[in-house]
Amino acid sequence: MNKKSIISLTLALMLTMALSGCSGDKSINNTKASQENQTTLQGGKDTKAVSIKFMAEASGVTDAMESLIPDFEQKTGIKVEVEKYPYDTVVQKAMLDFTSGTRIYDVLSIPYEYLGRVVEKGYIQDIEKYLADKSLTPDDFDVKDIIPAMWKASASWNDKYYGFPSNACIMFLWYREDLLSSEEEKAAFKSRYGYELAVPKTTKEYFDVTEFFTRKTGDKLAGETLTDNFYGLATMSKRHTALTCDFLNWLWTFDGGIFDSGRDSGNLTVNSSNNLKALDYYKSLLKNAVPGSIEYTWDELVTAMQQGIIFSAVGFNDCIPSILDSSNSKVTGKLGYALTPSEAKTAAHYGAWTYTIPTGSNNPEAAYKFMTWALSKDTQKNWTLQGGIPSRESVYNDADIKKIEFMPMTLEAMKISDSRPRIAEWGEMDTIMQEEVHKALTNQISTKEALDNIQSQYQKVLKK
Repeated sequence: MNKKSIISLTLALMLTMALSGCSGDKSINNTKASQENQTTLQGGKDTKAVSIKFMAEASGVTDAMESLIPDFEQKTGIKVEVEKYPYDTVVQKAMLDFTSGTRIYDVLSIPYEYLGRVVEKGYIQDIEKYLADKSLTPDDFDVKDIIPAMWKASASWNDKYYGFPSNACIMFLWYREDLLSSEEEKAAFKSRYGYELAVPKTTKEYFDVTEFFTRKTGDKLAGETLTDNFYGLATMSKRHTALTCDFLNWLWTFDGGIFDSGRDSGNLTVNSSNNLKALDYYKSLLKNAVPGSIEYTWDELVTAMQQGIIFSAVGFNDCIPSILDSSNSKVTGKLGYALTPSEAKTAAHYGAWTYTIPTGSNNPEAAYKFMTWALSKDTQKNWTLQGGIPSRESVYNDADIKKIEFMPMTLEAMKISDSRPRIAEWGEMDTIMQEEVHKALTNQISTKEALDNIQSQYQKVLKK
């Protein structure tokens, strides 16, 4: 086993221990201490300066929010210390903080699929009492303006809210509009496939278009001679949560799913015929993809598009600002956006993160004040202009925000969004899906074996 594999296995074991609560729920025992030490911030109460620690994923949207924090500090006198890490590290550090009772963090931005687990273990507190307190949530905060489906998916559990959406990322198609509009390419496509070259709306059209735009060094592309290979797409097919996101997006468009009664419950249907069609199709796309896709996550997907070596990708919108940065990208001003091509239904994978307050936070009201500042209309607009993804409908409808080229498609995709299960067992289930689907994509097992294995292992996980 190589060093990378050992590190990955160690991380997986640590996450499993934390999620199973084997270290004990010490953070719950700190609730009284938290209440005694908290600093209130309104209405003539103690307003002495406090400091809170905030952890989130290392990403462009977090960088954008961090750039605005001086405004919050100036307005409130509350100092904010920011920690940023990759996806897996955020989860690891959050779970270790919860189970060890170290009480390091006051605000955590966590992946929404962990919501059920952390709520059931008592690791985070609901915000109902803060929402009801007019001194903390005044009328002009306007909770009705937060997109309801987004807020519910990211923060609602058993009819209570446990935070606010912190990164409303969603998947849809990015493509090279400049290549699609080339008259030379249009004529060549019509001659080869017998229909007009256009934004692909179906899975068949998407396969054809990505096949068509896969070229070798020395071939012509829109009149230019290629000095490197060019590919129709890239996928996110590494053994990583990115693979789960990528595959589920196609699974839903084939009208497949994990449960028969909805997102979070029902009978398992992982090895259904629709899911098999989806996995077969997903695997077929690798024929037109960058060979390295089998080890890509969202980071490498962005790089491939920035470098101008792919025609398209189905990816998360929070990655797009990096692609639009002309200092790092060869394709600025050349992109178009559309809903993911569909087979039986139109789908869009919602991949939210959620602002939460740990049960052991030393300054929960200061933490809540930070969250409401981050969700305020002014901050949401300013954040979006810096590269964030808003959660308020009014911000999407703002004239300045409408000018951001991918925002109209973001709102359209939000209206039809699908989300991963938020059940307590999802962390373990996610790992299983990554492993088995990756085996199928790398020809270690058949696609049917992969889905049968997932079905069988999920049944065991859910019976625990």
